[in-house]
Amino acid sequence: MANALEIRPGRYSEWEMLEVVAGLLPKNPVVIQAGYYPDSLQKMFHLWPAGRFHIFEPNPEHFQQLKKMQHYYPNAEIFPLALAEMSGLAPFYVGTSLTNSRIGSLLPSKEEWKWHYTDTWKIMVECRNLQEWARAQGIQTVDFIWLDMGGMELAVLKTIPHLIEHAKVVLLETYEKEFRCGMGLFEDVVHFLDQRGLELIHQWKVPGYQGYSLFMKQGLAEVIK
Repeated sequence: MANALEIRPGRYSEWEMLEVVAGLLPKNPVVIQAGYYPDSLQKMFHLWPAGRFHIFEPNPEHFQQLKKMQHYYPNAEIFPLALAEMSGLAPFYVGTSLTNSRIGSLLPSKEEWKWHYTDTWKIMVECRNLQEWARAQGIQTVDFIWLDMGGMELAVLKTIPHLIEHAKVVLLETYEKEFRCGMGLFEDVVHFLDQRGLELIHQWKVPGYQGYSLFMKQGLAEVIK
């Protein structure tokens, strides 16, 4: 049983979230991450210098930025792929929001939210089914799954029953409104993971809109919310 963790309220940053996650994982975790934020990745590499990282980024511009970082983090593998239910080519919607220059998703924004999720242009990207990818890579277990994918999180989770069975911690961007067509909503994500032995232990969020949700294998640690 891990020591109890105190999660400070009122904080909403990837740095804060990763510090909480660090208390739940071994020093050399196997990590799958999709959704590129350079400062957050550097924090992750700092927290787990002995970890193994598998990072997915379908946006070509952001992938090239990641490749420049890879020289400093040789234990990180970077793949120019989107995660999806099926492998193959699919349209990827790229936005130019002033509040978030890295908005992008396989899901188009709903008409009433196009002012924010601008879908400025559409590119074709290569997609992979994550369970098939893991099998091809010989990856049997993953300690930490971190998905920030513009509403595709639940769809991808449904493709990886074996990896979820062994995962210790899952960190997801979650949504309380359907900003994009077909995105998985918070309550559906909670129900899906609860049925598979992962309990919601904390949220960082903008109430009524979206945020990040942290799930942990039931019985792994006691957490003070």
